Amino acid sequence: MGKLKAEERQLSATVLIDGVGIEATVDTGATASFISEELADRLQAAEEVLPTRREVRMADGRYEDVTSMIEVDIGLGERTVRMQLLILHNIIDALV
Repeated sequence: MGKLKAEERQLSATVLIDGVGIEATVDTGATASFISEELADRLQAAEEVLPTRREVRMADGRYEDVTSMIEVDIGLGERTVRMQLLILHNIIDALV
């Protein structure tokens, strides 16, 4: 757990959320952290989905409205932090 991997010019790491290992893409240019709607649904039993109102600009230049987020404890190596993850509907990677 917690080791960084570089594949095809993409950096990722396996993190722990609620004791489950999840592959997270590391996006050094992102201004927030994101979770797919599908993964958020899987975690919803343990975490509350909260309302929010944000507009985010995607890598391809499109803008997408975000209306919900989830707060989770994310573990990487020896460290765990509480983070807000914006829920995106059409995201390729489950966790960014």
